[in-house]
Amino acid sequence: MSIRRILTLILIVSSCFAVAGAVALVALTTALRGTADDLQSSVQGVHLSEEARVDLLRWVRRSDLVVLGNGGTEVDRTSLERDLHARLSELQRTSRDPVEQGLAADAANRVTEYLASRREAEAQHDELSDIIRESSPQLDEALRVLAELTAVNVAEAERATANARRWDRLSNAIGAAVVVILLGLVPAAVWWLGTGVLRPLINISRTVERYASGAEDTRVPPMKATELQQIGSSFNALADSLREQRDRQATSIAEIAHDLRTPLNALRLAVQVADTDPTPETGRTAFAIVRRSPSGSNGWCPICWIPPTSRPDKWSFASKRATCGRLSPTRSSSTSPPRRGTACS
Repeated sequence: MSIRRILTLILIVSSCFAVAGAVALVALTTALRGTADDLQSSVQGVHLSEEARVDLLRWVRRSDLVVLGNGGTEVDRTSLERDLHARLSELQRTSRDPVEQGLAADAANRVTEYLASRREAEAQHDELSDIIRESSPQLDEALRVLAELTAVNVAEAERATANARRWDRLSNAIGAAVVVILLGLVPAAVWWLGTGVLRPLINISRTVERYASGAEDTRVPPMKATELQQIGSSFNALADSLREQRDRQATSIAEIAHDLRTPLNALRLAVQVADTDPTPETGRTAFAIVRRSPSGSNGWCPICWIPPTSRPDKWSFASKRATCGRLSPTRSSSTSPPRRGTACS
């Protein structure tokens, strides 16, 4: 399990949800806008068709009054006719459905036919009953078409309302699904970050602190995350390497201490002998004690490389050369120890 891969996956999933939410929001907004436009057009069509029917009936009523001579004037009838044609033209212009457009055009033609037949009947007959009887079929047909147009617009409005309700339910479902997914995804991501990343990092930090405080056997336990496992393995390898170095140093120091124990004891005894009577004879006796002492594991005599300034003035290199047969004449004035592996004879 890699932290980088999981974080990348979380980022990709979150981005997909964000993009899906944005696309769904745009689609829902577009659909609702189209539904609202359809509903508005349908309502306007119902309004215009009903207004056209009312204007037509008012025109009929006004025409009857004109024929009867009971307060009606030709100016009023012409104004109503102009308003009626304006409403029918607007109805044709605002129609969006082909069926509605066809009905609007048919209604305009029927109304025009009725108006023409009514004027023709008024010109041919003087009695109102004859005029109505001759023009009533065209009036009934015009009113029927206008009623059918109104019914189409009402059906369109109901269909737009149903679509709006459906889109509203769909938007609610999408919103609830996004909320549920986020409520499940965010806590899961936080839990994973806490248990899979933060807690192991805290454990590694505490392990390093314990190691720094002196618990040298402390090691980082295995981790599930690949990156944290690499960090733990590197720390454990470093701790093991430092432990091996300390073990080698301790072993080397123990060997050196063991090698120096007997020569130093002999040297201490020789110094004590020389301190009792610092004469050449005593010096030779001291060197004889050192010479008879067992050499170290490297087989060299520690007295052979003691600097002249650390010896008594009566101990010359001549006496040392006489005592140590392996000392080279060319190094008689040197203060450095002989080559390792060289023993005094």
